[in-house]
Amino acid sequence: MKIWPDIIEKDPYREIISVVKVNDHRPKIVLEELEEYVPTDEVKKYFRKFVEEFIESRRGSSENVCVWISGFFGSGKSHFLKILGYLLENRKIPTRDGLEIESTKYLAEKLDLKNLVPLLTKELTTKVIFINLLDYDHAVDPTITRLVYRKLMEEKGFSDRIWVSIWEEELEKRGVYHDFKKWVEREFNTKWEDARKLHAERILRKALVAFLNSFYPNEDDADEAIKESKKLEIKPSSLVKKLKEFAEEINKNSGRIVVLLDEVGLYIGDDKNRLADLNALAEQVVREGEGKVWLIVTAQEALPDIVERLTAERDILEYLKDRFRLHLPLTPSGVEKVVSERMLKKRIDAIGKLREFYGKNTGKILEAITLKQAKQIYEVNEEKFIEFYPFYPYSIGLLQEISRALVRTIEDARRFSARERSMLKIVHAILRGEGGIEAIAEKQLGIFVTFDIFYDAISQDLRFIKSDYHNIIEDEIGKLGEINDVRVSSVAKALFLLQNIEERVPTTLENLSAILFKDIESDFNSHKETVKACLDKLKEHGWVIEEAGKYKLLTYEEHDIERRIRENMPRIGKKHREVKDLVKDELV
Repeated sequence: MKIWPDIIEKDPYREIISVVKVNDHRPKIVLEELEEYVPTDEVKKYFRKFVEEFIESRRGSSENVCVWISGFFGSGKSHFLKILGYLLENRKIPTRDGLEIESTKYLAEKLDLKNLVPLLTKELTTKVIFINLLDYDHAVDPTITRLVYRKLMEEKGFSDRIWVSIWEEELEKRGVYHDFKKWVEREFNTKWEDARKLHAERILRKALVAFLNSFYPNEDDADEAIKESKKLEIKPSSLVKKLKEFAEEINKNSGRIVVLLDEVGLYIGDDKNRLADLNALAEQVVREGEGKVWLIVTAQEALPDIVERLTAERDILEYLKDRFRLHLPLTPSGVEKVVSERMLKKRIDAIGKLREFYGKNTGKILEAITLKQAKQIYEVNEEKFIEFYPFYPYSIGLLQEISRALVRTIEDARRFSARERSMLKIVHAILRGEGGIEAIAEKQLGIFVTFDIFYDAISQDLRFIKSDYHNIIEDEIGKLGEINDVRVSSVAKALFLLQNIEERVPTTLENLSAILFKDIESDFNSHKETVKACLDKLKEHGWVIEEAGKYKLLTYEEHDIERRIRENMPRIGKKHREVKDLVKDELV
């Protein structure tokens, strides 16, 4: 009985969108993201909570217009944010059969919000600005305010260079923008949208004289004005004023502008000025937006955590908490459900067979894969076994904990996010066999996904964020071969992952043997002896130490220190003889 197609329902070889980009609006991509979205009960509550607040803004100004969505890498916060955007702005999405769906209606049914559709689509008219902050150059757009301003100008059809868009907007206000674009085609034999990329300054210098002559009678005056426009500082107050104007252009009363900022925490990084800028922007949205402008951000950290990391000033935290009154934390259990539904959902006719298999092997399964002395309970039971097989019942949750522990700095987090390895992608890669991994989907019932395979699935990520350990395992430990068909490097890989959360799950022989247990047909005691032999070999070569029954994989530096200690430590026999001689001399 093969894991696929006999046990798993969905084809693991299908292409999936594992990393959601909020600003990718290609119809095929968006349709799949809407169809594949798996809302947990917790997430449905969050959507209802937000939408009810949003609808309340019909009655006038609201102070609950800033939202903070938190969740670690792989928690689904980008998908949540994008779904929220398509729920609020009722976009038409082409389907595979040539028809169209309305995004608000489609998502409202999926999120149990069907009763709110008339209010979202008829009593409010919403425009959403989707921004993925990781796509932008920190040097070009040093503040979030400036970046949002730039994106707003793009949404209005203007240039993505702020100083150019300022003049385009001025020409539009004067009622001559359309004539200006025709003039560019006539004078320069090209469309303005193409010409502005390289020749904006030269063209505008002449255009200001031609179309705004009472202000700029000659090119010298125009040139001076252009230079000044390049120095213009974009303040939160002026941005919110423009956002509110844009909302009122849509509809004086029912128009709404929603700004979605994905990964604001990583964009802020260690920069207190950016945090202060976000605070100032949120303050203006609350004070001056009149409920017509909304700011929704995502971050890996909860709001108190990001503030405490950057500053000890409690006032800043209180200010931000007062602006961002809605906080929606996404939990790891949501990721487990998404992975279970999208990748590991079982065929109906396989559930009974899995239940029978578990019943027949309950004792052996519990003995082999249960984690011992852990600070929290990692359940192994029939239902979880069926839901997550061929993975251990606790694998997805445990790997999320390990991923959080691996990312210790903002730079690590940026690198990890840039690598685009969500939990969904990792499971997908393991099932179908990517990057040299043997496809687990082709295996028979009784085979488990061990943690060295998880290591292999994120190996390229570790090359960037844990290069020292990665190089040791690849270049040094990889030469140590295998014992009884278990590679010594496989034990090192599992140890490396587990020691990142050793305060919760101790790196004992029992736990390492559990996360390396591969085949129900194998004898667990023999397996444990083999793991012990591999650990002994790692100790012998100075790559692992054991203290109080817990193992630790060493870095190059620690390995060298350990080697020097061993070289300079007298042999026990020699030391024993020296003590005997000393005692004999004293007695004499």
